[in-house]
Amino acid sequence: SRLQHERLLERAARGLQVPQIDPQEVIQIYDLRVMLEQEAAGQASSSRTASDIMRLEALVERDRELDSPDDQTRIRCNVEFHAAVSTAAHNRVLQDLLERLSTHLINTPRSTLSVGNRWEDALDEHEALVRAIIDQRADDARQIARQHMETARALRLDLLKSAAKTE
Repeated sequence: SRLQHERLLERAARGLQVPQIDPQEVIQIYDLRVMLEQEAAGQASSSRTASDIMRLEALVERDRELDSPDDQTRIRCNVEFHAAVSTAAHNRVLQDLLERLSTHLINTPRSTLSVGNRWEDALDEHEALVRAIIDQRADDARQIARQHMETARALRLDLLKSAAKTE
């Protein structure tokens, strides 16, 4: 019932099923993530602790050392990084909202991080974001996070269009 409440499962003629991807809902999720991720980045730049900084730097370093990670590894690493940013904001409500939004993208068939050079570009953006957080440059952190998520949204829209063409 919890999965139904979070709209990760829906009733079907014979039991439960994973709902179809609704492109409009995916766009709405990304729109909200853009706003919330930029706010988390800004708050992290003023609230981060030494342990938050160590965690963020370690995650970027770990991800840079991966050799041609598969789609699922990229997703897992990216989720961990973004969770670490929201944790560094020390705002439980914001953290909870971001976690909930991430669960809504579980049913998307492919990660945006596997499109072209997006993985490498995203790691550069993660590194720039960590630097802004460390240096307590809230405006820069917000702008980096915003651009990062807007790029992800644009790539997701392209993936949805491609999928619609093949249906």
